[in-house]
Amino acid sequence: MNAAKVIDDMLDDLRLVAESLPNERLPKEEQVRCSIYMAIRPLYHVVCAERGYRCIDEGGRTECDGWARSSGAMPVWIEFKRCWSVKGWNNKPPEQRRDWEADLEKLRGVPIEDERYFILVGLFDFDPLNPSQPDRSGVVINMREFHPAQLVHSGSRRFSWRKDDGISWAGAWVWRWPSRVVIL
Repeated sequence: MNAAKVIDDMLDDLRLVAESLPNERLPKEEQVRCSIYMAIRPLYHVVCAERGYRCIDEGGRTECDGWARSSGAMPVWIEFKRCWSVKGWNNKPPEQRRDWEADLEKLRGVPIEDERYFILVGLFDFDPLNPSQPDRSGVVINMREFHPAQLVHSGSRRFSWRKDDGISWAGAWVWRWPSRVVIL
């Protein structure tokens, strides 16, 4: 998967949605899922949104945000989460990180032969990738400490979701566990 292209396409799509004057404080997870689906659909033979980790007939009710496969290749499992750090909002960095870890716990159950991705999409009132920014955000500090060896892409750009909501930047991070690499 070309992580940089997927993230650019997803952020472009979210920008278009933002131009429609959304009513939501943040892009809904379903909107992010649709934007990611749109970005990865041309890359694979089949792409499923919310694919079960196990068969429903065997009691499997936990779902993955995305699954993709091309002929002759191992499946790709994708989990994603939103994050945010905006002055005046209830950012709860430890709670956000627990949600990320919960998704990784689900990915740990995938066969080790399969490829696994975790994508984090964030909204901020500053550029989260600017190294000259002071570490004023617990969310950004958590991202920097989150499985740094598996981080394969990060990007940020100016972004406005709703007028006067304090959001001025969007960012995205992609972590990858290729086939045979254990998620620690």
